[in-house]
Amino acid sequence: MVGDYVHADIEALRALEPDLLLFTSGVQLPLARRCAAAGLPAYAFPVPASRFGILENIVTVGALLGEVGAARSLAGQMEAQFARMAGRAGGARPRVYAELWFGRHPRTTGARTHIHDLIELAGGENIWGASPQGYLPLDLPAAGAARPDVVLFFSEPEFPIDDQRLLAVRGWDALPGFRPVVSTVARGRNLIHDGPSYAETARWLAGELAAGAGLDL
Repeated sequence: MVGDYVHADIEALRALEPDLLLFTSGVQLPLARRCAAAGLPAYAFPVPASRFGILENIVTVGALLGEVGAARSLAGQMEAQFARMAGRAGGARPRVYAELWFGRHPRTTGARTHIHDLIELAGGENIWGASPQGYLPLDLPAAGAARPDVVLFFSEPEFPIDDQRLLAVRGWDALPGFRPVVSTVARGRNLIHDGPSYAETARWLAGELAAGAGLDL
């Protein structure tokens, strides 16, 4: 192992003689800059602010790898999946509060995130969907007052969250709604993954929301 999400041994990376190192322009940007300064072939993608940003990044990966045709084909397939899901996501929508735990650093999601789109594609309504921001610090009093139907947690394996404990500590377990749904890093259940499995995650979340509402997909 040469590193993790935000730290790496530059010389160990160099010894691998990589053709390309891919990063995001979010918390990985300092590492990307270190690698580029060391002469390594580093490329940092913008963090997608919507599902459309994911499609653009896929096309960019294809261009970098000399496979732009295949990348555009994949982006087109995903765009068609999004359109089908958006067409089915009608009627009453459960109100969803998303809480992301990046290690010990929790955030929630405004409108300028691909997670906002994920919730909408799954048939939900992001309670902070009117916020023009991306990833916001927690405001638990406001979240509690908003009375969401579903509390959507993202949990990393290194720092797993206990959804039942969090609900109890906040007093949300005694209120109507606030049904917990937990996302993990597993493929098709990973809220923060902004790649080809995004549509799988949207379908998984749609099933979770529909099950809680007693609906059939």
